[in-house]
Amino acid sequence: MSLKNLDNLVKTNKLKVEDFDQREFDGLVKSGKARLKDAKITTLSQESHNNTIDKTFKSQTATV
Repeated sequence: MSLKNLDNLVKTNKLKVEDFDQREFDGLVKSGKARLKDAKITTLSQESHNNTIDKTFKSQTATV
C-alpha cells in the first residue's frame, strides 16, 4: 500500500496515525526472527508450520 493510500485512509478516519514505538517495533522484529527460525526446522509438522504462520499474521495485523 502506498503512502498516498495510507494518507487517504487517515483523512477518512479509517486509519489513525500513531507515534512510533521502539519497544513495539523491537518486539515485532524479535517475533519475526523467531518465526523464521521455526520455519527452518524441517522436522516440524506442516500443522506446526501453519500455526506459526497464523500466529505471526495475527500478531502483525493486530498492530497495524
